Amino acid sequence: MNPPPSSYEMLVSYADGQLDMSDRELVLTLLDMDADLNREVWELTRLKDLVGLAYEDLPETQPAPPPSSQHRRAWYRRLFG
Repeated sequence: MNPPPSSYEMLVSYADGQLDMSDRELVLTLLDMDADLNREVWELTRLKDLVGLAYEDLPETQPAPPPSSQHRRAWYRRLFG
């Protein structure tokens, strides 16, 4: 049996849309009663949205090819003379 989630975990799950209906109703009731809690959930939701926007439409990247032995030797000479 899993321990009950902490209140912060429940708020994060709510912001992520991962709660079942009964837990969601509980959080909504608590949000109606507590303006500070409502603000915290708003900030969590905003942070989630900003992170999602940061990864939206990223170009696909290809890994850089390994440097040639000539480039490695030149780099080594610059570092160690």
